[in-house]
Amino acid sequence: MPVEVKRYRQVTNYLQTNNVQLGATYNIGKESTRKVSQGTIAGAAYINARTPEVVIGRSTTQLFRNLSVALKFQPGDELILSKFGHEANIAPWVSIAARSNLTVKWWTGDVDRTTSNPKFTLASLKPLLSDRTRLVTCTHASNVLGNIHDIKALAETVHTIPGAMLCVDAVAYAPHGRLDVKALDV
Repeated sequence: MPVEVKRYRQVTNYLQTNNVQLGATYNIGKESTRKVSQGTIAGAAYINARTPEVVIGRSTTQLFRNLSVALKFQPGDELILSKFGHEANIAPWVSIAARSNLTVKWWTGDVDRTTSNPKFTLASLKPLLSDRTRLVTCTHASNVLGNIHDIKALAETVHTIPGAMLCVDAVAYAPHGRLDVKALDV
């Protein structure tokens, strides 16, 4: 049986038989906690992260929303949001910007001559960056356009600004290529 099928069946089995409160003292709660812990360890290994850096949640949308309220920004900080990203990595940042008096700059990218699709490049990012930039968002691979972005180069550029972070939505990329968050510096 292919490994993907086996993993799919493990997740399906967990959701059908163990989806209960984690950390509970009763047997099925203990078993569920153990399985989620094993999944977190496997997820960390899959993306080359440390286990404490991995959070498992119901959806990327909810996880990005949680992240947006957990981060601390100052009024006047700038968020550069990819115009063609998934809504999961746009809406939480627009919402926090409105509530916290942050400036949103929209990153529209450059048109890729080979596909006529927008692509997020250093050339289109650099004019948007300033010493007030605190967050840049983009997709690793667009789930709509199919473009794959050079995340390592983008991260290197974003991280030249003290305190600036890069938030990458890699959900659409993960099934197609190996993720290494340490190598990408995200």
